[in-house]
Amino acid sequence: MNDKARVPRTRGWPSSTAALLRFLVGLLLMVITVLTILQVIFRFVLDSPLVWSEEVARLSIVWMTFLGAAVCCWDGTHLKVGTFADRLPGRMGTTVHVLCGVMIIAFLGVLVWTSVPLVQISNLYKIGALDIPVSWFRAPVTVGGGLMIVLLLARWWTIRKRGRDGSAPRASASDDLE
Repeated sequence: MNDKARVPRTRGWPSSTAALLRFLVGLLLMVITVLTILQVIFRFVLDSPLVWSEEVARLSIVWMTFLGAAVCCWDGTHLKVGTFADRLPGRMGTTVHVLCGVMIIAFLGVLVWTSVPLVQISNLYKIGALDIPVSWFRAPVTVGGGLMIVLLLARWWTIRKRGRDGSAPRASASDDLE
């Protein structure tokens, strides 16, 4: 596979969104690392544990996971096993890859659709030490799933458009929606 074809090179909103999400994921990873170190120091060295640090670290992990997954959708770096589809000839292989992409988007649509009521319901309850709604832990599924759909479609559109314009080599069929 051509590595240059993996990440669509554009200057539009999808690339800017992915860059912002990469920054946020990096920031959240830094927060998790610092909080984990502080938890150990305060609990075992100072014998005075931080009550709120575990919840902030857990919240950061959940957000980092779903925002990072959205970035992977734009970059085309999600884990996949394409052994069967990659061995199919021409149009048949392309059709299987596009069908897989459509199924991914359908799954994400169901995920987002069904997560909205859960976020609304969990907004009624508070979480322990932080005194924030439980919905803050549920919202990343909705937000991340929505971003994944949007960035997958933007990736597909960018790769298709690039192939038609002839401005750059078209990515392989397996990079379209998966």
